[in-house]
This record gives sequence, C-alpha cells and structure tokens, in this order.
Amino acid sequence: DPFVCSFVSRTLQRVCHPLLSIVWRWVHEGELLDPHQEFFVVENPASDNAWHKHDLRYDMIPKFLPPSLAHDVLVLGKALHFMRRCCGDTRWVADVATAAAAATAAGGGEIGKQLGALEPSARPSVATAWVARLRGLVDQVGAATHARLLELMFDRYHLRTHLAALKKFLLLGQGDFTVCLMDALKTELDKN
Repeated sequence: DPFVCSFVSRTLQRVCHPLLSIVWRWVHEGELLDPHQEFFVVENPASDNAWHKHDLRYDMIPKFLPPSLAHDVLVLGKALHFMRRCCGDTRWVADVATAAAAATAAGGGEIGKQLGALEPSARPSVATAWVARLRGLVDQVGAATHARLLELMFDRYHLRTHLAALKKFLLLGQGDFTVCLMDALKTELDKN
C-alpha cells in the first residue's frame, strides 16, 4: 500500500532525525554531542588514551543498523577525534565538516537530506535504503579521513623513521638494547 509506505517512510525519517544528527556530527567532525545518552557511541571520560576514549554500546545500536556499520561509524569518528585532539589537524577536519554542511544545505538544508529522501518506492524496506545510504556516506567520508590520517602519520610525524629506530633499538639492529641491558645488569652479574 503506497499510503502505508509513505507513512512509514516519513515516520522513520522523523524518528531517526536525532540519531542522524548525532551520526552526522560524529562522522564529519569527530565530536560526540549526545546530551540524552541515546547514541550507540559512548565516551569514557576516565580513559587517557585517545583511541580508547570512545566505545560502542551494543544495546543502543538500532535493530536495523548492522553492527559492522556501527563499528565503522565508531572508527571513523575516533579517527577524526584523534586527528583534531592529538594531531592538531583541526583545519582539515573543519574543512570536511564545512564541505559536508554545504552539501547538506544544497540538498535542502536538512541533515536528513545528506542521506537522500527515503522514497516510498524504496525496496525492500525504508530502513534498508536508509542503511545503504548511511553505508555510502561512511565509506566516502571514511576513505578521505583514513587517507588523511595516514598522510599525517607518515609525512608530518615520520612514523616510518620512528619505527625504524625502534626496530634498530629493540630488535638488536645496532645492539643498543643489549648494551643498555648488559650495562644495567653489570653489577648483578659481577656479584657471582
């Protein structure tokens, strides 16, 4: 029945609007704004580790949202949060958010437009169409975000150089670790 499909579509859009607003901000800015504790990503304020500061609340994942997509949303928001807080790359994150907001405004000004209108003709269900569009959004923003994060790690912070130094030190590439260990244990070894 077209009337029922249209009604369900409009109801789902209105019911999911708060969730979509939180998801949109999380996947575009890495900011968790959840005053009513209704999002499936939760912040752990006791954690000092930037990567472990956020986690999934599996009981809050909507039934129509696959756990794998919820996990991808979590990782994407964590990456943006890490880039802003730890790497100081606020400019790039702000540019992404601004571009996304401009695209949303061009689509009619509503955050729901970011995922496109859920037409009554969407098959097999309205929720499936919504999830497919969300998956596309997460994949698109995720590709750009992860590419930028790798660029930061390898170019700005010279990760390869640091890893090579660790390899030389810990894996006996130069013997530094062995020399330091033997120097530290010299007094103990001289006792016998």
